[in-house]
Amino acid sequence: MTLKQYLLIMTLATVLCWVSWFFVLFNVDPFRDTGIGFIFFYITLFLSVLGTVALITFLLSLLFLRQKLPMYKYVHKTFVLGFTTSCIVLALLYLQSKAVLNTWNIIIFFGILIFLSLFKLSLHFSENVTQE
Repeated sequence: MTLKQYLLIMTLATVLCWVSWFFVLFNVDPFRDTGIGFIFFYITLFLSVLGTVALITFLLSLLFLRQKLPMYKYVHKTFVLGFTTSCIVLALLYLQSKAVLNTWNIIIFFGILIFLSLFKLSLHFSENVTQE
């Protein structure tokens, strides 16, 4: 798959996901729903945010980063960032829907995210040290 095909397919898929999310948002009655509407709501929102973040970060990394990495590395990094961002957005939205999201929970949530990021970064550095 070429880069042009990837960008075209991701753009079309993201637009379709946003259209389907708006369709679910305006046509599903949450008070008469059996649960499948909520599943469609969260799945379409997840895929929409994933595609949007992946495309925007990929285009920004092409414009502003001057590293000479292969394109598949840019695609992989931006897709992982989009996946992570989508998981964070949906987790916060789910916590808000259950009425358990307050200031302390947000601080704890982002503290855990920072801890996990630092842990991943330390693993990456330790792998580089042991390989050398």
